[in-house]
Amino acid sequence: EEFINMEAGIKWDFENGLSWTAAVFELEKSSPETDRDDAAAVAIVESTIYGFETQVQGQLTKDWSISAGYSYLDGEVEDQDPVVDGNRPRELPKHMFSLWNRYQLTERLGLGLGFIYYDEVFIDTGNDTKLPSYHRVDAAAYYKLSENLSLQLNIENLTDELYFPNAHADHQATVG
Repeated sequence: EEFINMEAGIKWDFENGLSWTAAVFELEKSSPETDRDDAAAVAIVESTIYGFETQVQGQLTKDWSISAGYSYLDGEVEDQDPVVDGNRPRELPKHMFSLWNRYQLTERLGLGLGFIYYDEVFIDTGNDTKLPSYHRVDAAAYYKLSENLSLQLNIENLTDELYFPNAHADHQATVG
């Protein structure tokens, strides 16, 4: 895969330990993918992706920290084949959102809770098949055993939602 990326961004650090970042970008991508007409062959797909992302992170209080982010992505496939030229690149969500909270209960014990949203995506460059949008709730517990040793337990998909984070072909989606 080859990438050419142009990006411009800003960062603002607030006095109380919070920071805000934002960026706009354009990414030219050239990547090998399974050929639409011959599953045994590989085709090079050229695409341009552009978007905007923003994030707030840091301490809300002495014991409570957050990280929240949003991304807007758009793009198009650039191909000599009129069937796919101008289509949305595969597995490119239009909107993504995440929020993570961590609260320090005691000097040694902390808990985390987070939420992510991932918009629907096309599985193929022909834009024939989609994976549905999904959301997920995650949790974590942190325990500091000593200055140099900590334990962490992560629980992904706390609400046991059925979701499909990606696909290798229109008949082979990964189950989350």
